[in-house]
Amino acid sequence: MTASLYGLLAAFGWGGADFIARFTSRKIGYQQALFGMMAIGLIALSLVLWWYRIEFIRNFSKLWLLVTSGILIMVSTMMLYHA
Repeated sequence: MTASLYGLLAAFGWGGADFIARFTSRKIGYQQALFGMMAIGLIALSLVLWWYRIEFIRNFSKLWLLVTSGILIMVSTMMLYHA
């Protein structure tokens, strides 16, 4: 039940964010909309990690996967907002 609830909330969150981004990207441009979305997400995630006292795993052997994932998410979101 919890997994399906989290999945439903994630779908509403992503759908709502993409719906709002349509109007935001038309007003301020898709690059600025993406930057604002990424910056707010970084701040919110940092606060959640700090609040729950989640420690980072310092294993940098697979850092290239993290960097690649971040770049692909940024590029695909920029294309979505541009479309």
